[in-house]
Amino acid sequence: MTPDDARHTLRRTLFNPLLQVMSHSAKDREPGGREPSAESTGEDQKLWFPPTLSTQRLRLRRLREDDAAAIFDYACDPQVARFVLWSPHATQQVSLDYVRHFAFGNYRREVPDPFGITLAQGDDRVIGTVGCTWTAAEHGCMELGYALARPHWGRGLMTEAAWAVVSFAFSIYRPQRIQARCMVDNHASARVLRKLSFHYEGRLRSAVRVADAYHDIELYSLLRAEWELRLQDGPGEGSSEGRSP
Repeated sequence: MTPDDARHTLRRTLFNPLLQVMSHSAKDREPGGREPSAESTGEDQKLWFPPTLSTQRLRLRRLREDDAAAIFDYACDPQVARFVLWSPHATQQVSLDYVRHFAFGNYRREVPDPFGITLAQGDDRVIGTVGCTWTAAEHGCMELGYALARPHWGRGLMTEAAWAVVSFAFSIYRPQRIQARCMVDNHASARVLRKLSFHYEGRLRSAVRVADAYHDIELYSLLRAEWELRLQDGPGEGSSEGRSP
């Protein structure tokens, strides 16, 4: 793909009605383009942050320390944590540590993972997270991951959020492939990936250990060329992934 082709692809993506990168006025930005936080610490203000993405129903933004209570509300749910590699959060401090160490750690490396998922018509409360991180940068491979509060399952929100982040990652970071893994019993997550046009690549036997038990996982991927073909047909408001995690 030539530079002109890349710019054309990015324009088509960003002006897709399903995905817009929100701009911020000068008074809402800190020097260097970083968003201020009401309770920002000195270190917080030095971080790179991912841009805010807007879809038909969602606003995807960077996490802040004051999101810890909202994250804890869904991350403490055993049903949300049933098919992931982390245990339910036992205290709000665990959720705060997740923001400070995992999210801010990725932001320091300018990795777009995680975005906090909020409702476009809501109160800016985080109801889940989604993001893409490098698994093998030298081979152009990123990995998609996500979680969503149980009251919001079955509405197609995770498909909508994941498509926005996948499109952002392919446009800006330009990986050759984005992959995703899910446990074999996580049928809802597999449906999300299929709706995103991810291709099933196979089963990895006893590939992860959770709570002293080994689990098989399924591997899915989407290549850059496949995403480019899908640009004009992204998941819409009516899509539904069932009981998405």
